[in-house]
Amino acid sequence: MKTRVLFAAVVSLLLTRGYAQTTDADVAADKSPHKSGFVKVNGVRLHFLDWGGNGDWLLLLTGSGDDAHIFDSFAPKLIEGFHVVGLTRRGFGESDKPRTGYDTGTLVEDVRGFLDAMKITSVAFVVHSLAGTEMPMLASQYPGRVTKLVYLDAAYDYTCKAGTEPVTWETSSLPTAALAENSSAFDPWTVLNKESDLYHPTYSKVRVPALAIYSPPERHPEKPWNATPERRKEMDAWWLRNRYPCTRSSIEQFRKDMAQGKIVELQKGWHYVFMMPTEDEVAHRTREFLLSDKLK
Repeated sequence: MKTRVLFAAVVSLLLTRGYAQTTDADVAADKSPHKSGFVKVNGVRLHFLDWGGNGDWLLLLTGSGDDAHIFDSFAPKLIEGFHVVGLTRRGFGESDKPRTGYDTGTLVEDVRGFLDAMKITSVAFVVHSLAGTEMPMLASQYPGRVTKLVYLDAAYDYTCKAGTEPVTWETSSLPTAALAENSSAFDPWTVLNKESDLYHPTYSKVRVPALAIYSPPERHPEKPWNATPERRKEMDAWWLRNRYPCTRSSIEQFRKDMAQGKIVELQKGWHYVFMMPTEDEVAHRTREFLLSDKLK
């Protein structure tokens, strides 16, 4: 099994065990104050949430598998000083789910089309996970539209070759959909993750300030209920040999190539760094970074 698919499956498992994908019932019970709307761009109907606020535009972009409701708790922490909106990418949530258009170029055009439809001239981006793959292209092709970038555990080189060692433990606890690479059913989640396997960041083309917030675990993030101490030890050792080196190399690549880059490494977070236990710290660091030039 490809390591990249396993890593994506682990992330999915963490999400489904802690913060499952938004359902209709969740939306009905949602207490986050926002407006909901749709725009038709690039041939698809995209769903967005608008939390309001005062100040410059701030756009939150989701990672693979999530919709904009994933930011329901985080977004209100940013509305003091920003007009905050969140976009659900094609294939997920209430957005259209076409069978094509999951390449980086098309996704970038989805975002540009959204900005045009909303009459947003320029905007700061806060992006999570795979949404980070779109930022160098977006910032280089439309430099006047992007003011600042915040990567929430999103600045990675997915072509890293350190993860080729096969898995030797039982993987039955991982999500079935994520492991079914050869399934004939159309699955946007799998398609998007396969596209990301080709992504190698070109930060040198980004000319705006960028903040990358990482939470690099030194232990395997999956915690299956049936894991024996021996299996846990084996998983952690595999993680250190196969995934952790890629994380470190991605961090150093960002440090080296992002001309106006800044890095924050969290010690107690997880992939969803904008959720507890690091939600407040990430919100504070995000606001501080985005407002830094206005506070001088």
